Amino acid sequence: AVVSTQSGHYGRDFNNEKFEGANYSKLLAAFEQGSLKTQSSLSLLNSGQQIIITAGITASMYLAVQQILSGNMSVGDLVMINLLLIQVAQPLNFLGSIYREIQQSHTDMRKLNDLLSNRPSLQECSDAVTAAAPCRGDIVF
Repeated sequence: AVVSTQSGHYGRDFNNEKFEGANYSKLLAAFEQGSLKTQSSLSLLNSGQQIIITAGITASMYLAVQQILSGNMSVGDLVMINLLLIQVAQPLNFLGSIYREIQQSHTDMRKLNDLLSNRPSLQECSDAVTAAAPCRGDIVF
């Protein structure tokens, strides 16, 4: 039991646990900040898009009601215009979501390629020797 406890301490002492933990925390904080910026800009974009679409539909409905009151259109025409505008506006929301997903996938793939092209900071020694006989890991008493 004492040897296993000491081994645990050696592993913790020599694997640079504090540095790795601090580095991970720093990277996680940067990721959280980026996620918040992305969510904020996306929310602003969606709100702006909805305001524009709603203003357009409201203006179209107002003009159609004016035409109904002047006798140039029927109530059925108003319903047709309303349905047509709503059917045009719905795919715009869907296309925005698809565009965002494609952009995010492209960014993820670029980051993965950057990560795969990185070389490790620790390199193998030039005079490293290959082990003569691989250990199978059997425990014999």
